[in-house]
Amino acid sequence: MGAGSTTTKLQIKDDSTVLCHPEPAALEMVGPLPGTTTDPAAADVALAVVTTPDEVEAFMTSHAAALADARAVWLIYPKGGTAKGIPVSRDTIWAQMGPHGWRLVSNVSVDEVWSALRARPLKPGE
Repeated sequence: MGAGSTTTKLQIKDDSTVLCHPEPAALEMVGPLPGTTTDPAAADVALAVVTTPDEVEAFMTSHAAALADARAVWLIYPKGGTAKGIPVSRDTIWAQMGPHGWRLVSNVSVDEVWSALRARPLKPGE
């Protein structure tokens, strides 16, 4: 995992255990990973590939509580937003985080087609 690689950008370390959701799409996007899990509670990094608001909602509803202690939770979405007819964007995902008690904290480019947003649970008083 070299500097500037997708795994480095997504804070995936040599000893990371990564939840990939859905698994084939996330694995294809980032390449080889040190270790994967299907148990959200066992992951220290999560990668969720989302292309619709319904996919964002489904991921957060089913995984947010179990991922609260993860070091990094990333929602990977196609660039372009509603101007290009893509139903998810940084703004639409941001709006969906609050009701789950989460917020977005950073954004990285995965490649020319995909971006990733890092999310974390809200801290008391936020």
